Amino acid sequence: MKKTRMRIKHSLSLLAAMLVLLGAGVHVQAVTYTAINTGDFSNAATFSPVGTPGAGDTVVVSNGVTLTVSDARTITALTVGRSGGSGSGLTISSSGSLTVSGQYGFAGTSPVINNNGTYNCSGGASFSTGAFNNNGTATFSGNAQAFNGTIAVTQGANATLNLTAANSTPFGGSCTLLASASGNTVSYTTGQNMKGATYYNLSVSGTGPSAGSGTTVNGTLAIALNSGQQVNSVGNITFGNGANIIRTRGNLRACLKNQFGIMFKRVCGA
Repeated sequence: MKKTRMRIKHSLSLLAAMLVLLGAGVHVQAVTYTAINTGDFSNAATFSPVGTPGAGDTVVVSNGVTLTVSDARTITALTVGRSGGSGSGLTISSSGSLTVSGQYGFAGTSPVINNNGTYNCSGGASFSTGAFNNNGTATFSGNAQAFNGTIAVTQGANATLNLTAANSTPFGGSCTLLASASGNTVSYTTGQNMKGATYYNLSVSGTGPSAGSGTTVNGTLAIALNSGQQVNSVGNITFGNGANIIRTRGNLRACLKNQFGIMFKRVCGA
């Protein structure tokens, strides 16, 4: 009887340990979860196999399905859509956050990521089509390009896009960037080259970046470069009426253009 009780106690201890691991989201083996039903990330029935993906797992959003993230989630890789299909999407709510430690990508026709909360990705883009609509805070780190191919990136009002990857060209291929909405900020660091686009607020830091052709700033250009560094190709930058320059460190030396295309000389820093 005593041995039986000990076996039962041991079995219960093992079961309790397994439940703790499962509750913590620890997976013995990486799993690829496919979102087959439109629904929330926290709902196990949204996925096949049934369950909730965690760190180390891959998530694929099936064609015609929209996956919603309304709390904090971490996964390794993400693909929105599948080849030959259309209408796939992932939405991060204003109260949600998604961290992708590997790559994210799009497949099929018209896949989209709508970020209204927090999106962090260290693996960069692995596919070349789709739309990324940022209405919250999005941060891309690591070594890969944040966007490539024909991905269309749109910044909403007051949104923040942090480009902190080591790659010098965060926008590859023929990606487009629409960043003119009021109050939004695009921040380039570590010497990343700025994409030629119309910005509301534009921030550069680290080593000297180059401005892409057709760069326009309508709000504020913030410069916080390393000592002795400067913004290159400044002649590509046009300032809108009422635009500001804030310099913490680094130089801005060149002929600039105002909104009428008139050249003027501006020297900031030494």
